[in-house]
Amino acid sequence: MRMVVTGAAFVSLMASAANAVTFTDKYDFPSAGSIGFTPYYKLILQRPFHHGLFYLHPSTLWAVTQDGPFEKGVGEHSVMYNFGGFTNTAHGVGDIPVGVPQGPLVQIPRPNNEVLFIGTTYTGGQFGLGMVYEYSSLNPNQINTIHSFAGGCGDGAGPSGSLATTGNNEVLAIGTTIQGGCSNNGVIYTIDANGQNFNTYEFSGASGTGAGPLGVVRAAPTGNVIYGAVPNGGLLGLGYVYSYDPSNHQLTDVCDLYNSSGTYGYQPISDVTVAANPMDQTQNVYGTTQYSIYGGGHLGTGTVFQCNPQTHIVASLHLFGTQAGADRAWNPGAPVMVNGKLYGTDYNPGGLASVYSYDFTSSTFTDIFYFGMVANGGSAGAPGGLTYFAGGLYGVTPDGGVNSTGSIFRLDGY
Repeated sequence: MRMVVTGAAFVSLMASAANAVTFTDKYDFPSAGSIGFTPYYKLILQRPFHHGLFYLHPSTLWAVTQDGPFEKGVGEHSVMYNFGGFTNTAHGVGDIPVGVPQGPLVQIPRPNNEVLFIGTTYTGGQFGLGMVYEYSSLNPNQINTIHSFAGGCGDGAGPSGSLATTGNNEVLAIGTTIQGGCSNNGVIYTIDANGQNFNTYEFSGASGTGAGPLGVVRAAPTGNVIYGAVPNGGLLGLGYVYSYDPSNHQLTDVCDLYNSSGTYGYQPISDVTVAANPMDQTQNVYGTTQYSIYGGGHLGTGTVFQCNPQTHIVASLHLFGTQAGADRAWNPGAPVMVNGKLYGTDYNPGGLASVYSYDFTSSTFTDIFYFGMVANGGSAGAPGGLTYFAGGLYGVTPDGGVNSTGSIFRLDGY
C-alpha cells in the first residue's frame, strides 16, 4: 500500500492547499493470473444481509476486469472479482465467458443470503451479439449465461451498459442495447435471475424516441421507474433523459437536454445518477453530455447537467472546457452524491484525467484530483466512476499500479 498526498498544485485553481486530497493505492492488479487485469468499471458494494436478528453490512466490493487469464484478442476472457474494503485484498471468483464486459455489475436481492450478481458483455453469447451473465454464491467459481442477444424484433444486440433492478422485490433487471429491435435502433429489456420474463421496449429512431441508448440506467429511490439517457431523439433530436416503467412499458421524455439558449449541452453518453438535490431535496437525474454550444461555437467537452423529471427543467451545473487543467468530459462514469456534493470523473487518455466535485451551496465546480501527477495513479483516470465506502471515494484505474495493469484506489480529504 502506498499513500501520496497531493499538494496545492495538483488541485484546481479554485481549491486551496488546506483542501488537498489524499490518494491511496489500495491494490495493484498483476499482469497475469487468475484475478485478471485492466479493471474499468465501477466497484459495487455488496448489499447488507440478514444474520439472525440483525442486518450485517459487508465490506466487499465487486467488479469485473477487461482482461483475464487469456488476454483479449486471444481468448477474450475477463474476470469477475471482489475486493475486501478493509483487508485490501482481491480475489477472482470466476471467468466471464467469451465477450467484452459492458458496464458495472448489479446485485439482485435473493433469499437465504445468496449473493447474486448480473452483468453484460457487448460481444459473445450464442450469436456474438452480447449476453447477460450471472454469478451466484451458491455456485462459486461459476459464471453462467442467462441470455444471448440475437438482435431483430423482440430482442436486442450490443448491451450498452449495466442493469438496474426494480419491480416487485427488485426481481427484474433492466438494461439497454444500442442495436436490436425491429428497426435496429436499440431496446430497453427486462429479465429475471433465471433468464425468464424477457421483454423489450424498442426505440423508434432519431426523429422519434431516439436510437442507440448509452450508459447505465438507474432506478428511482421509490416506485417502479428507471431513468436513462439517449444521445439523440427528443424535441430537437439532440438527446434527452427518459423515464421507463416496466409494468406498463411506458417511456416518457422527462428532459430535453438542449434548448435555444444553448446552455445545456447535447448528446448524453454517460451513465446517470438519481439523487436528491441537497438544497431542496427534490429528486433529480444527474449526468453529462458529450457536446455543448458555447459562445456560438460547438465544444466537444460537454456539460454536467441536472434534470428534474417532475418539472422537466434542466440546469447546467458546469460547462467543461472552461477551466484550466484536465477540465473536460471524456466518457465519464456516473457522478455520485456524497454529503451534499456531486463527485465525478473524466477519462482523458493522453492527457490529465481528473476527479471533480460540485458544491450545490456555492454552485462551485472544482477539479479536486489529477491522475498522472501522482506515482502509480495512472493517466487514464477512473472511467467507471466512484463508489462511496467507509468515508472514502473508491475507484479503479485501467492503467495504474506498479504493473501499469490497473489499480484500486481511495480518495480522502475531499
